[in-house]
Amino acid sequence: MGWKKVIGAAAGVLGASCAALSVGYFEYAICRPSVPRHEDDLTDPVVGGFWKQWQQERAWIETLPKKKLEILSYDGLRLVGTLIPAETPSKKTVIAIHGYKSCGYREYATFVRFYHEMGCNVLLPDNRAHGGSEGRYIGFGW
Repeated sequence: MGWKKVIGAAAGVLGASCAALSVGYFEYAICRPSVPRHEDDLTDPVVGGFWKQWQQERAWIETLPKKKLEILSYDGLRLVGTLIPAETPSKKTVIAIHGYKSCGYREYATFVRFYHEMGCNVLLPDNRAHGGSEGRYIGFGW
């Protein structure tokens, strides 16, 4: 076998490998996960205490009056959020935008009480392709 064939075969294998890795990384980074990535493991020595507090705060939030909000995006997706109004009418609103592959309740359940007791409305939106919002692709704000 000549050197040209060996180099051509190696280039073909390298190109196919790069293409496969690119598709895999795109699916991992940009697409909604098919199953939740985080496990709420109360026995984990590092995050167990956080999850216990998170569950307590989430149970407290469930006792509050709240309003489910939804809008239709320019491309026809239903985007949702939860508004937790202050106990007395207020013009102060905290918009708590969650991070990558999470949702409003997951990241902000432990902070809602703080803002609620300060007299603020709290809005917990679920970004595109996160939580209750529709979409396959994560938009990273655009």
